[in-house]
Amino acid sequence: MKALQVRPEGLVYVEVPEPAVGPGDVLVKIEAAGINYIDTVAAQNAKPEQMPMSIGGEAGGRVVAIGAEVSDITVGQAVCFRGAPAAFAELAVMPAARVVPVPEGFDLRLASGLIANGISAHYLVTSAHPVQPGDTVLVHAAAGGVGRMIARLSKNRGARVLGTVSSAAKARAARASGVDETINYVDGDFEAETMRLTNGEGVNAVYDSIGATTFFKGLNLLCTRGTMVSFGETSGPVPPLDIRVMAPKSLSLVRCVLMGYIATTEELRRRAADVFRWVEEGALTVHYHAEYPMADAQRAFEALRNRETIGKLLLIP
Repeated sequence: MKALQVRPEGLVYVEVPEPAVGPGDVLVKIEAAGINYIDTVAAQNAKPEQMPMSIGGEAGGRVVAIGAEVSDITVGQAVCFRGAPAAFAELAVMPAARVVPVPEGFDLRLASGLIANGISAHYLVTSAHPVQPGDTVLVHAAAGGVGRMIARLSKNRGARVLGTVSSAAKARAARASGVDETINYVDGDFEAETMRLTNGEGVNAVYDSIGATTFFKGLNLLCTRGTMVSFGETSGPVPPLDIRVMAPKSLSLVRCVLMGYIATTEELRRRAADVFRWVEEGALTVHYHAEYPMADAQRAFEALRNRETIGKLLLIP
C-alpha cells in the first residue's frame, strides 16, 4: 500500500507495509481524507529523528477487515473517523470504538471531510458556549471550514453572527453561510469595527481559532458574562494571561479541543449523527475548496498554509 510520509526531502507518497489489525480494530480502505491545519503544522515541525513520519487524522472509506473482538462494525460498512495517526494512505487502521458509521445513502466522500469540522462546530455552539436566541457572536476565520459551520449553526440557533475574513471573496463565502456582518481584518481594526456594529455593547461569545494576534482584543469585545471560546492558535500560542483582567465583566474562558468533547464512543457518534442529519435536512452545508491526489499533497498543504482556500481540502489516494 501507499501512504503519505514526511521525509527530509518533503512530503512523499511511498510504499509502506500494511498496518496490523488488532483485536479491537478495523482496517479501512480510504476513499478520501480531509486536510486540517494541524496536519500542516505536524509536517512543518517534524524533526529529523521522527522521519519518516506518516500523517493524517481524518478520513473515510469502507471497512475491509475487522479484529476478533469487533461486533458493532462490519466488513463493507462505510465509516469515517478523526484522530487516526496515519490516515493519509490507501489503508488505515482505527479502533472500532473511534469510527463513525456513515448513514446509508450519505455520500462517502462528503462524509470523509465532514467529521472534524462538523463535530467541532457542533461542540463549539452546543457545549463550549451554548448559543442562545438573541446572542451576538463573533467568529474568527469565518470563511474557513469550521468557521462557516459555526456561523450556520449559530444562525440556526437564533444568533446574530459577525465574522472576520481576509478578502472580499471570503466575505461573500461567509455571508452565504449565515454571517450577518463581515469584518475584513486586513483592511481595518476588527476590534473597533465589532464595537461599532454592536453599538458599543460587545458580543456574547468570541469563537477564536487564531490565538496570539486576536485573543486579547477578543476579550475586550465581550459583554458582561461573555465567553471567550479559544480552540486554535494558527497565529501562535496565546501569551500568559492574568485572569484578573476577566473579573470586571465576569468573563468566562473556555480553552477546548475536539477530543475532549468526543471522549466516549457514545458522545462521538451522537454528535456525528446530529451533523449527518443536519446536512441531510439542509440545515448545514459542507463547503469543499478542492480535491488533490494524495501524491500532490505538498501543493494542497501550501494552499492551506497560504490561506488561499475557502472551505475544505480533500486528498484522494
